[in-house]
Formats: sequence, C-alpha cells, structure tokens
Amino acid sequence: MDGVGKMRIKSVLRILREIKYIKSILKRHRFLLASGKYILFDNFRSMALNNEQTLAQASKYFGKSKTKSRRTAIVEKINRTNFFVNHNKGALAEYEAFYIANNYDKKREIKLFSFKKNKILIICTSSDECEKQILQYNLFGNAYNMPMVQRNANISNSLEISMVDLMEFSDVFRALRTIVSSTIQFHSLPGNLRKVRARDLTKYSYGADMDTLLEKLCSSIDDDVLNMEIPLCVQHGDLSKENLIYGESEGKVDFWWIDWEHAGDRIFFYDLFFYIINSAFYDDTSAYDFYMSGGLDEDLKKFFAHFGVEFISEKREDYFRLFALIFLKERVCDFGRVEALKQYCEFIDAHSGDKNEVRIEK
Repeated sequence: MDGVGKMRIKSVLRILREIKYIKSILKRHRFLLASGKYILFDNFRSMALNNEQTLAQASKYFGKSKTKSRRTAIVEKINRTNFFVNHNKGALAEYEAFYIANNYDKKREIKLFSFKKNKILIICTSSDECEKQILQYNLFGNAYNMPMVQRNANISNSLEISMVDLMEFSDVFRALRTIVSSTIQFHSLPGNLRKVRARDLTKYSYGADMDTLLEKLCSSIDDDVLNMEIPLCVQHGDLSKENLIYGESEGKVDFWWIDWEHAGDRIFFYDLFFYIINSAFYDDTSAYDFYMSGGLDEDLKKFFAHFGVEFISEKREDYFRLFALIFLKERVCDFGRVEALKQYCEFIDAHSGDKNEVRIEK
C-alpha cells in the first residue's frame, strides 16, 4: 500500500474514533441536553438539536465547512440516520447543542450551548482546570474583553459563560488594533519583563525534512531582527478568528476574547501575528495584506515602543517570518506535522515580497 492509501486509512480511522467519542459524550450528558434528534456538524466535534431555529443559531458557531468533501458526505449520510436521539426529558435538559475540544486526549473539555438562555456550560477536565479558567477571567478580564464567567453550583468541574451572539464583521483594522491595544493595556508596566534574543527562539532539531524547511525560513530573516532583544509577556497563544469573536453579549457589541487554555509567556507580538497567519492560511488574507501594506504601521510603532523595541517598517516581513518560525515550531513541528509545515512554508513563499523564497522540494 502506498503512502496516500495509508493516509486515507488513518483519516477514516480518526473519523470513526471521533464519531464513537461524540456519541459517548452525548450519552454521558443526555440529562443536560434537550430531548430530540441531534445533527452532526462537519468538524465531527459538535452537534445540535434538529430544528430550524437551533440549527440556524448553531451554524454561526459550528458551520465552518466551505466546500463539499468526503467529510461532508460522511456527515450527510450519518445525519440521514437516527445517529443520536435523546429521549431524556429531565429538569436540567436546557442545552440544545454541544462542542468537544479539539484534541485526542481521553479527557476533553465539553461546551454545552443554551441558545434560549444565552449561556454556555463548560465542563472542564478537572477541578484544577475549572479554577484556572475562573482565575484567567479575573486576571485578564479588565484588559481583554471577555464574556462573563461564573461557577455552576449543580455540576462539578463546570462553569458558565455568557454567550456571544456572533455578528458579521469586516473591519480588519479594528480587529488588529484591538489586539494591540488590549496587549498594551494588560502590560501597562512592561519594564520588568524578561527579554530574550530572537535568534535563541529560532533553534530547532526536528529531523532532516523539517529542519531543511525551517532553515530556509530562518535564513530569509534579516540578521538585525534575529539579534533583537525581545520581551516575553503573557499572550493568549491561540488567537484565531474563532477565539477573537465579534458580537453582542450582556447588551454590549464588541470583540470578545475566549478560550485561554494556551495562554503563556511568548514574544509580545505573538497574538497579533497568530491572528494574521491563521486567517491567511484559511483563505482570508485581508489581515495579512493590511499589515504588509503598512496600514498598521503607526499603531505598531507605538506598540513596539511600549515594549522597548523599535519598529522599522521596511522589516515588516522579517517580523512576520520571525513569528512564523516560532509559531511553526510550537504548533506544527512539535507534533510532527510535516505536511502542515510544507503547506505553511508554501503560503509564506507565495506571499513573499523581495525575500528569499521558502521553496518546497516536490
């Protein structure tokens, strides 16, 4: 069997594991879920009650598929069957949809959605994780706009957050500016932050295939940028469009920061570029184009100066590539995802300016 065949088998087995797991979650928490038939979404990690109103609301959160695919065909076939019907009609059955965290651990965080009451019940993996999330809300809530969080008294290891009614949004500049201003506000006194030389963050040893790609990327970064002393500060760490959402909650329309489980010390512009690269990699290059065109330069001069670093507009691409190398090490190479690394490098190659291209050997 060739490599493609093996990859397809692994993909099918992964899907089957997800289907089995999602059904076990439904059974485990049926007493919390409204009765009726549930429809599976293309991500294999979320389901919602099969009625027009609920599906319309749930699709804002779970309906991310852009095109027809093998995955979509499988989901459609499953949904034509009675994959899961919840017959429970208990007093707590007030949640109409749910979402499972994106990992393959035996214990995974569960989010139950009540669209009628505009709340989300998060069932954490442990009491420590529950306390951590509440602490993060208390710690970050003043600087970063976060939905209201409170403990749930009836269910162990759980908390409730106010739901954000998602709204369409196209003002890229405002999204990027929100990231910059919130980071500055939280780190109002950055003078005592630990600093590291950028070059020290680019070291790697993942094997020949990955190291070759990383070396090409690293060699395209200006030496002045690699020799920068950069402060490390608390960053969200997973700031995709799904985690910096726009909408209304508690009567306020704004951007909302959610899902802080990856928070930790990183270079001060990590969140900004994470948002940019994640959007661009999934076919929305507006944030990347805006950054590379210089549209954010005046804000970035103040942003970098706040952390004691000079922003030089001619080195925009070098800053982005430095971030990309750090990001790829943490989120791609550490998990052995060679194909994903190639795809990211191809994206950087396709969007490079005058830099040396990060070429992929076919």
